[in-house]
Amino acid sequence: MIKYKNYELTENYEESKELAEKLFNQHKKDFYMSFHEDYEITEGLKTDTYKLIAEKEKSIILITTGEHGIESYAGDLFLQIFFDKIYKKNDLKEVSVYFIHSLNPWGMKNKRRVNENNIDLNRNFLENFTAYKNHKYEKLDSFFNPKTELKNISDVSVFFKIMGALLKTGKKGLVEAFASGQFSYPEGVYYGGKSKQKSVKYAVSQYEKIFKKNKNILHIDIHTGAGPRNRMSIVNSEYFGYSSQEFIKLTGYDIVSKTDADEFYKIHGDMIDYIHKRYIKNNREILSTCFEYGTYGADLKGLMKTLKALINENQIRHHGAADENIKNEALKEFKNLFYPLHDNQWLENFEKDTEKALKGIIELKKIGL
Repeated sequence: MIKYKNYELTENYEESKELAEKLFNQHKKDFYMSFHEDYEITEGLKTDTYKLIAEKEKSIILITTGEHGIESYAGDLFLQIFFDKIYKKNDLKEVSVYFIHSLNPWGMKNKRRVNENNIDLNRNFLENFTAYKNHKYEKLDSFFNPKTELKNISDVSVFFKIMGALLKTGKKGLVEAFASGQFSYPEGVYYGGKSKQKSVKYAVSQYEKIFKKNKNILHIDIHTGAGPRNRMSIVNSEYFGYSSQEFIKLTGYDIVSKTDADEFYKIHGDMIDYIHKRYIKNNREILSTCFEYGTYGADLKGLMKTLKALINENQIRHHGAADENIKNEALKEFKNLFYPLHDNQWLENFEKDTEKALKGIIELKKIGL
């Protein structure tokens, strides 16, 4: 593991699992009861659910990590900051803490965003997988999913390809084409699948227990990659009852958006949308939200770097690369998109933004959202 201040930055599946168990064992003495269960997803790889129960439980903080496997490692940093900066330093004696560690353990192990079936789990929380057709993606599948080995990773080459796609759709249309999710191209990016995956079924089984039996819950799902460079965005469900500007005023945190086409982008099969529709509805005591830690940025340059990293990694996984140097450089760019652990500015802002946002939301939750 690499050290950052007093935090441990995990780099592989084994380190991540070890850290989660260590955090659980370190903090369970502060709670009335504690429970741990694991659930095998595939190939001996497991998702762990840890429950730290307060004696006089009035509310629950639920943290989920690794829906996109490679993003699990940033989730490990979040958990450490949460216990160090928030739980220890705030009056949370009547708050239970649950954390579901790596919903996508195969993706974490293999440092992929998708699961063992090339499925994006945050496009898989659906009941009907045939209701949505991503026609913008269909027009650009050859761009998103080149069916040859990766031979060139130069920025100039990618620039002209992306400019061609932008001329067809515009920036907003291009983002919608790849990020909304697609359900027709199994080897393509952001593929949502044809049926609920085992990881999603497990998550839903846990949510049935947690959300149906409790009223005051704060759920935070940890993601990386999208949004302003080196900043964290709070991304609320499009079904959340407050506008983003209202939420900024209520929490004091300055970057807030919703999962709709105007503010962030519309996501089909999104987890927090699923939770809001199924469990929350008009219950304002429950908040399910996403903390999204941006890396390459949301401007045109950042979009190009993001697309390049996503497309190249997916192409390598399905069709290979011309040589090891091309492969290694492309996978390095992909890793830095989701977990730039050597970028001190990203790490500093990760810590600062996490603490500020959590304090604002927890204070808001104390008085009733």
